[in-house]
Amino acid sequence: MFTGIFKVTLRGWKLDVLQSALCGVLVALCIEPFKLSVIIFFAYVPLLFVLERTRSFWKLLLYAWIAVFIQTLISFQWIHLVSREFGNLSWFTSLMILLAFALFTNFYLQIFTVLYYLAHRISKNSTSRIFYFIVVPSIFMLGEVLDPRIFNWYAGNLLSSFKYMVQFADVLGVESLSFAIMVVNVAVFLIIKKKKWLFNSIVIVTPLIFLSVYGYYDYKNVKGFQDTCPKIKVGVIQANIGNPWQLSVAEALRLTAEFNEDRRSLHSELIYKKYESMTEKLLSDNRDIDLIVWPETAFPGYYIDGNPMMHRHKEMVKKLGLPFLIGGYYLEDGSRNGRYYNSAILITPEGRVDFYHKTKLLPFGEYIPLSHTFPFLKNVVPEVGDFSRGAGPATLDLPVDGLELRFAPTICYEMLKSPYVREMVKKDANILLNLSNDSWFGSIEPYQHLRLTVMRAIEYRRPIVRSTNTGVTSLIDMTGTIITKSSIHDEESFVFDVPICDHRYRTFYTVAGFMFAPLVALISLLSLLYLRGLRLRRRR
Repeated sequence: MFTGIFKVTLRGWKLDVLQSALCGVLVALCIEPFKLSVIIFFAYVPLLFVLERTRSFWKLLLYAWIAVFIQTLISFQWIHLVSREFGNLSWFTSLMILLAFALFTNFYLQIFTVLYYLAHRISKNSTSRIFYFIVVPSIFMLGEVLDPRIFNWYAGNLLSSFKYMVQFADVLGVESLSFAIMVVNVAVFLIIKKKKWLFNSIVIVTPLIFLSVYGYYDYKNVKGFQDTCPKIKVGVIQANIGNPWQLSVAEALRLTAEFNEDRRSLHSELIYKKYESMTEKLLSDNRDIDLIVWPETAFPGYYIDGNPMMHRHKEMVKKLGLPFLIGGYYLEDGSRNGRYYNSAILITPEGRVDFYHKTKLLPFGEYIPLSHTFPFLKNVVPEVGDFSRGAGPATLDLPVDGLELRFAPTICYEMLKSPYVREMVKKDANILLNLSNDSWFGSIEPYQHLRLTVMRAIEYRRPIVRSTNTGVTSLIDMTGTIITKSSIHDEESFVFDVPICDHRYRTFYTVAGFMFAPLVALISLLSLLYLRGLRLRRRR
């Protein structure tokens, strides 16, 4: 029954196309909304059969493209919604954008198959166990690392469904988990192909047992260490308001009725009043909060002198006697002709204001690629923003009750960029902060975003405070456990108990584990040269 999934009776290209598409479907089933993560341990087996029997470079590339296209089409169907929301495009145009996204934004399997083709040509010995269990997992992982994708996800991210196996990411990162996943896939493939059960079954079980045992003890150690750290109370507001600049009429009417405002009131005033009232309500119920956090773009308007709401907010901060860390916009020099940024803003009761400006901007959302070289592109989709990039990784520092809080502020999908977060941790950040506005993306993407965010807590052993406009707001502890999370499209407020551990603590991955990928690439190349030499000696 199980092997029948992969060994169907079709012949030729029809079988190749079917198995490539099956690979895409199986991988997609591992991801939200399905989240059948266990499938990842055999999801790539159909593609391995295709690789085994295909010798044409262009056919290999085509079959990999089919697998990625199907996977992306299923998993990222919310791109259709984003195109309509962000760009105000028609249903048909949005569908075309989804198809283009599925075709041209994920290349990890294409890179994998190109490397597989080259490895096969170099080694002249693709039936060796060295080729199967060292070279194939290595080039699969390298395909993920080299892929210039927008949303950085790895097969290894799917192990976050397993409490203990995922903990090894603090040693060699998420890419090492992808390596282990492909080792298991290769062993399953060989069992089906060659019917050699004993050795390959051992290969399947070994990494799973190792990851589980290591993860069990690592989890206990990290949790024990975390429990010794002092904690602060962070109040987080999820007001269930989407993009402030395109507030719907229904939301505007709801808020005007709630606050007895004249319907001519500016939407920005209504938004601000909503956050203000929810914050005051939270503080009236919880007197010992140390910090208030609002999500990405929560503050309506530019946080600059001359904006009356900025002065109103600073007075609120002073009156409450609490620091705020909020998302908002910043306009350089206060001029409409100046550069503007998507920012995280720290405001203290003493009047101090510090900014972090988002650096990793979202293509076709916050800027149009190549628009500075070809300005006419801005007129193609004028609704897309033209934000400027920040200066790069930084921390926002704040003393609280004798503790030195050093926030690593990331905005939206910056948290998915592990090397970027590492630079903040190396600047002594002891809390990872993620301000995000996922209101554009429907009901599936927010949970995908949360899943990918978890890995940063494990790799760097820092708690994550995640504040979103419409969900999923959450607290993730240093073990990667989601302690609290909101629903989506609901008004909610939270008080998170956030551990503040010594900022000098470093995981192995922070210090050196990121070298795993280049080291594995070197080992893979040496293995190929060894196999080639071995084959040539046998011919003599």
